[in-house]
Amino acid sequence: MLLPSSSSTIDHTYRRGGPGERRSPCPALNTMANYGYIPRDGMNIKFWPLIHALREFYNLSLPLALFLAIPGYLLCGSILHMSLNLDDLALHDRLEHDASLVHADAAPGAACAPTNVDPGLLHAFITSCPAGRGFRLEDFAKARIAREKTLGGRQLNAFHAEIARGESALSWLLMKDESGEAPPGRLEQWYGEERVPDGWSKPERRLGLITTRHTAVKVQHLIASMSQSGVVQDIPMKR
Repeated sequence: MLLPSSSSTIDHTYRRGGPGERRSPCPALNTMANYGYIPRDGMNIKFWPLIHALREFYNLSLPLALFLAIPGYLLCGSILHMSLNLDDLALHDRLEHDASLVHADAAPGAACAPTNVDPGLLHAFITSCPAGRGFRLEDFAKARIAREKTLGGRQLNAFHAEIARGESALSWLLMKDESGEAPPGRLEQWYGEERVPDGWSKPERRLGLITTRHTAVKVQHLIASMSQSGVVQDIPMKR
């Protein structure tokens, strides 16, 4: 296990959140909390320390870290205090959206969506990867289509569809290996256990906003093409 480097004296051993501690629907943030790169209790996370943690832990560029963090504070956190609790990000239909790859939808009328990973959805996602290789970008696109088919005729609005595509793009960019594939076991550990996967290290080259945006557009095009061809009709994504 290769942890991001840190010059601080903070204990960065892995520990999952316990009773009374807050977590979000985002494995990237929960993982940082589980290693103490942001407050372990998931509370009162200040804006600039989060930006620093995102850059250190995942080697993100400053523009990308800002692009990812600002909406959370604007839509879910406290603008006045520039602070955020992780579970604020579970507020339904703010940034959180239905048809998450590994989280169940918010219950009807609920203010917040679940923050715990749904084991059935995680299993369905991981086992959707073709045998003998890792997840390619098109596999994320297939999984997105399959998951959205469970909405019963509803569609994500344009804003949440863009967020969902960006999540898939970032997951692939951060977790892929030298072959351009994200190993299923690596994704299972990151999504399911919210920890640094065995053998993973942050990208050697700083991950930027333009690359991430370009990759999200690729996901959009793949989804459009695959939806038209009906290529994902046999992928199970229900529990």
